Order: sequence, then structure tokens, then C-alpha cells
Amino acid sequence: MNEEILSLINRRENQILVMAAIYYRFNDNLISDNEYDHRGRELMMLAKQYPNEFKASYHYESFIDYVNSDTPSAFDINYNSPEVISKAIQLLRLSGRKTTQIINDDTKLKTK
Repeated sequence: MNEEILSLINRRENQILVMAAIYYRFNDNLISDNEYDHRGRELMMLAKQYPNEFKASYHYESFIDYVNSDTPSAFDINYNSPEVISKAIQLLRLSGRKTTQIINDDTKLKTK
């Protein structure tokens, strides 16, 4: 098991999840489409070249269809976990976005 490759696969999966949450849930983006696509293609390449490391990755089940698709999309990946949403909001804050309005507009984050 190549731990360095496994770490890179986990990092790419997490980046894709967080960027998907920012894009699909909060209607924003922090990286270009080109950079996002590059990270996705890199994950696909890593999954094919290192199948054992990919199978050992943290989000393996969520990314099986993604890495085997001709046109991968994170739309169908579960990017709504509290961990992913928290990271997305933190990145939006660090980039200067007004997250109070984002959180208020997001009905899934509102408490009843």
C-alpha cells in the first residue's frame, strides 16, 4: 500500500466534495472549472493506476461511479455531510464571502 498515493486520493476526494458543496449547495465557486476538472481527472487517473489505494480511500463508495464515468460529475455525490459543509463554509469565510447570508439562505442549515 502506497500511503503517499492514498493520502493524495483522500485529499482529491475531499477537495471535490467541498468544491461540489460550494458550487451546488451555496451557488458559488472558489476555483475555476478548469482547475476543478483537473483535480477530477487526476483522481480518475489515480483510481485506475492505484486500485488498491483507491479502494482503501475514505470516500471510495461515493466515488466509484465518478471515477468510472466518461463525464464525471459531483452532482450525485453526497456532499451534504456536516463535515463537508463545515469545511465549505470555512473556505467561503476565508475567501471573504459573507457566510451569514449564505447560512441564512440555506434552508437545510436553518434550525426550527
